Amino acid sequence: MSLVRSATRAERSARIDVTIHGFVLAGGLSRRMGVDKAMVLSNGRPLVAVAVDALRWCDRVSVIHRVPESLRALTSLDGVDVIVDDEGGQGPLDGLRTALRHSRCDLTAVLAVDLVAAGADVFDDLTTALGPGDVAAAAVGPTLGKQGLLSVWRTEGARSVVDDWFESGERSVHGLLDTISVRWVQMDDRRLRNVNTPDDLLDE
Repeated sequence: MSLVRSATRAERSARIDVTIHGFVLAGGLSRRMGVDKAMVLSNGRPLVAVAVDALRWCDRVSVIHRVPESLRALTSLDGVDVIVDDEGGQGPLDGLRTALRHSRCDLTAVLAVDLVAAGADVFDDLTTALGPGDVAAAAVGPTLGKQGLLSVWRTEGARSVVDDWFESGERSVHGLLDTISVRWVQMDDRRLRNVNTPDDLLDE
Protein backbone atom coordinates (compact mmCIF):
# COMPACT_ATOMS: atom_id res chain seq x y z
CA MET A 1 0.00 0.00 0.00
CA SER A 2 1.39 3.38 -1.04
CA LEU A 3 0.71 6.09 1.54
CA VAL A 4 1.28 9.82 1.14
CA ARG A 5 0.60 12.82 3.31
CA SER A 6 -1.69 15.66 2.25
CA ALA A 7 -0.10 18.02 -0.26
CA THR A 8 1.26 21.42 0.73
CA ARG A 9 -0.14 24.56 -0.87
CA ALA A 10 3.01 24.93 -2.97
CA GLU A 11 2.64 21.39 -4.24
CA ARG A 12 -0.98 22.04 -5.16
CA SER A 13 -0.10 25.14 -7.14
CA ALA A 14 2.49 23.15 -9.08
CA ARG A 15 -0.08 20.60 -10.23
CA ILE A 16 -0.37 20.19 -13.98
CA ASP A 17 -3.77 21.40 -15.17
CA VAL A 18 -6.08 18.60 -16.30
CA THR A 19 -9.81 18.35 -16.87
CA ILE A 20 -11.85 16.59 -14.19
CA HIS A 21 -15.33 15.08 -14.39
CA GLY A 22 -16.90 14.68 -10.96
CA PHE A 23 -19.44 11.93 -10.26
CA VAL A 24 -21.69 11.49 -7.24
CA LEU A 25 -22.51 7.80 -6.74
CA ALA A 26 -26.03 8.14 -5.36
CA GLY A 27 -27.11 4.50 -5.63
CA GLY A 28 -30.73 4.03 -4.69
CA LEU A 29 -32.62 2.40 -1.83
CA SER A 30 -30.50 2.10 1.32
CA ARG A 31 -31.35 -0.93 3.45
CA ARG A 32 -30.02 0.66 6.63
CA MET A 33 -31.71 4.00 5.94
CA GLY A 34 -34.91 2.38 4.70
CA VAL A 35 -35.25 5.07 2.01
CA ASP A 36 -33.34 6.46 -0.95
CA LYS A 37 -30.18 7.76 0.73
CA ALA A 38 -29.72 10.47 -1.89
CA MET A 39 -32.93 12.16 -0.69
CA VAL A 40 -32.20 11.97 3.05
CA LEU A 41 -31.96 15.47 4.49
CA SER A 42 -28.79 16.81 6.10
CA ASN A 43 -29.32 20.25 7.63
CA GLY A 44 -32.41 20.58 5.47
CA ARG A 45 -30.76 19.59 2.19
CA PRO A 46 -30.78 16.25 0.32
CA LEU A 47 -27.49 14.39 0.63
CA VAL A 48 -27.21 14.34 -3.16
CA ALA A 49 -27.27 18.15 -3.25
CA VAL A 50 -24.56 18.33 -0.58
CA ALA A 51 -22.40 15.92 -2.58
CA VAL A 52 -22.93 17.81 -5.84
CA ASP A 53 -21.83 21.05 -4.17
CA ALA A 54 -18.62 19.30 -3.07
CA LEU A 55 -17.85 18.64 -6.75
CA ARG A 56 -18.93 21.96 -8.28
CA TRP A 57 -15.27 22.88 -8.80
CA CYS A 58 -14.96 20.10 -11.43
CA ASP A 59 -15.15 20.85 -15.15
CA ARG A 60 -18.26 18.67 -15.33
CA VAL A 61 -20.51 17.14 -12.67
CA SER A 62 -22.85 14.15 -12.97
CA VAL A 63 -24.93 12.03 -10.59
CA ILE A 64 -25.36 8.28 -11.01
CA HIS A 65 -28.56 6.80 -9.60
CA ARG A 66 -30.70 3.70 -10.17
CA VAL A 67 -33.86 5.80 -10.72
CA PRO A 68 -32.66 9.13 -12.15
CA GLU A 69 -36.21 10.43 -12.64
CA SER A 70 -36.55 10.70 -8.86
CA LEU A 71 -33.76 13.31 -8.75
CA ARG A 72 -34.40 15.44 -11.81
CA ALA A 73 -36.97 17.64 -10.07
CA LEU A 74 -34.36 18.93 -7.60
CA THR A 75 -33.48 22.52 -8.50
CA SER A 76 -30.19 22.07 -6.63
CA LEU A 77 -29.14 19.72 -9.44
CA ASP A 78 -29.69 22.21 -12.25
CA GLY A 79 -26.93 21.85 -14.83
CA VAL A 80 -25.97 18.41 -13.54
CA ASP A 81 -26.40 15.28 -15.66
CA VAL A 82 -28.29 12.48 -13.91
CA ILE A 83 -27.26 9.09 -15.30
CA VAL A 84 -28.68 5.64 -14.63
CA ASP A 85 -26.39 2.80 -13.50
CA ASP A 86 -25.40 0.73 -16.53
CA GLU A 87 -26.34 -2.50 -14.73
CA GLY A 88 -28.61 -1.10 -11.99
CA GLY A 89 -28.52 -2.96 -8.70
CA GLN A 90 -24.98 -4.29 -9.07
CA GLY A 91 -23.49 -2.20 -6.26
CA PRO A 92 -20.89 0.59 -6.09
CA LEU A 93 -18.52 -1.10 -8.53
CA ASP A 94 -21.17 -0.66 -11.22
CA GLY A 95 -21.45 3.00 -10.23
CA LEU A 96 -17.70 3.42 -10.66
CA ARG A 97 -17.80 1.58 -13.97
CA THR A 98 -20.65 3.77 -15.19
CA ALA A 99 -18.77 6.90 -14.15
CA LEU A 100 -15.67 5.92 -16.09
CA ARG A 101 -17.74 5.03 -19.15
CA HIS A 102 -19.46 8.42 -19.14
CA SER A 103 -16.50 10.55 -18.11
CA ARG A 104 -15.42 13.10 -20.70
CA CYS A 105 -12.33 14.37 -18.91
CA ASP A 106 -8.73 13.36 -18.21
CA LEU A 107 -9.53 12.48 -14.61
CA THR A 108 -12.66 11.10 -12.98
CA ALA A 109 -13.45 12.14 -9.40
CA VAL A 110 -15.79 9.80 -7.50
CA LEU A 111 -17.74 10.66 -4.36
CA ALA A 112 -20.22 8.38 -2.59
CA VAL A 113 -23.35 10.32 -1.66
CA ASP A 114 -23.01 9.43 2.04
CA LEU A 115 -19.53 10.94 2.49
CA VAL A 116 -20.89 14.22 3.77
CA ALA A 117 -17.65 15.82 4.99
CA ALA A 118 -15.61 15.59 1.79
CA GLY A 119 -15.01 18.89 0.02
CA ALA A 120 -12.90 20.36 -2.76
CA ASP A 121 -9.83 20.33 -0.51
CA VAL A 122 -10.02 16.53 -0.23
CA PHE A 123 -10.05 16.12 -4.00
CA ASP A 124 -7.28 18.67 -4.38
CA ASP A 125 -5.11 16.47 -2.17
CA LEU A 126 -6.07 13.34 -4.12
CA THR A 127 -5.41 14.91 -7.52
CA THR A 128 -2.07 16.30 -6.41
CA ALA A 129 -0.99 12.93 -4.99
CA LEU A 130 -1.84 10.97 -8.15
CA GLY A 131 1.47 9.80 -9.58
CA PRO A 132 2.33 9.10 -13.25
CA GLY A 133 2.10 5.34 -12.73
CA ASP A 134 -1.02 5.37 -10.56
CA VAL A 135 -4.42 4.28 -11.84
CA ALA A 136 -6.12 6.04 -8.94
CA ALA A 137 -5.62 8.02 -5.74
CA ALA A 138 -7.97 7.34 -2.84
CA ALA A 139 -8.44 8.47 0.75
CA VAL A 140 -7.54 6.43 3.82
CA GLY A 141 -8.19 7.34 7.45
CA PRO A 142 -6.57 6.12 10.69
CA THR A 143 -9.83 4.58 11.95
CA LEU A 144 -12.23 4.61 9.02
CA GLY A 145 -9.67 2.99 6.74
CA LYS A 146 -9.67 2.86 2.95
CA GLN A 147 -12.34 4.86 1.14
CA GLY A 148 -12.44 3.58 -2.42
CA LEU A 149 -15.44 5.76 -3.26
CA LEU A 150 -13.59 8.93 -2.32
CA SER A 151 -11.10 8.80 -5.14
CA VAL A 152 -9.69 10.22 -8.37
CA TRP A 153 -9.03 7.99 -11.39
CA ARG A 154 -7.08 8.30 -14.63
CA THR A 155 -10.06 7.90 -16.93
CA GLU A 156 -8.47 6.18 -19.92
CA GLY A 157 -6.23 3.93 -17.86
CA ALA A 158 -8.98 2.88 -15.46
CA ARG A 159 -11.82 2.16 -17.90
CA SER A 160 -10.61 -1.19 -19.18
CA VAL A 161 -9.29 -2.25 -15.76
CA VAL A 162 -12.66 -1.69 -14.09
CA ASP A 163 -14.57 -3.20 -17.03
CA ASP A 164 -12.46 -6.35 -16.92
CA TRP A 165 -12.88 -6.67 -13.14
CA PHE A 166 -16.65 -6.28 -13.44
CA GLU A 167 -16.97 -8.68 -16.39
CA SER A 168 -15.01 -11.31 -14.45
CA GLY A 169 -17.90 -11.43 -11.98
CA GLU A 170 -16.19 -9.44 -9.23
CA ARG A 171 -18.21 -6.75 -7.44
CA SER A 172 -15.82 -5.51 -4.74
CA VAL A 173 -14.33 -2.04 -5.15
CA HIS A 174 -11.84 -2.79 -2.37
CA GLY A 175 -10.84 -6.00 -4.09
CA LEU A 176 -10.22 -4.08 -7.29
CA LEU A 177 -8.07 -1.51 -5.51
CA ASP A 178 -5.92 -4.30 -4.10
CA THR A 179 -5.01 -5.38 -7.64
CA ILE A 180 -4.00 -2.04 -9.18
CA SER A 181 -1.57 0.80 -8.50
CA VAL A 182 -3.35 3.10 -6.05
CA ARG A 183 -1.93 6.09 -4.20
CA TRP A 184 -3.50 6.05 -0.73
CA VAL A 185 -3.68 9.55 0.75
CA GLN A 186 -3.80 9.80 4.53
CA MET A 187 -6.59 12.01 5.85
CA ASP A 188 -8.20 12.84 9.15
CA ASP A 189 -11.26 10.70 9.88
CA ARG A 190 -13.34 13.87 10.19
CA ARG A 191 -12.97 14.40 6.45
CA LEU A 192 -14.16 10.85 5.77
CA ARG A 193 -17.31 10.82 7.91
CA ASN A 194 -20.23 9.03 6.30
CA VAL A 195 -23.94 8.61 6.91
CA ASN A 196 -25.31 5.06 6.97
CA THR A 197 -28.19 5.27 9.44
CA PRO A 198 -30.57 8.03 10.62
CA ASP A 199 -28.62 8.17 13.89
CA ASP A 200 -25.49 9.25 12.00
CA LEU A 201 -27.26 12.50 11.09
CA LEU A 202 -27.69 13.30 14.79
CA ASP A 203 -23.92 13.84 15.05
CA GLU A 204 -23.98 16.85 12.72
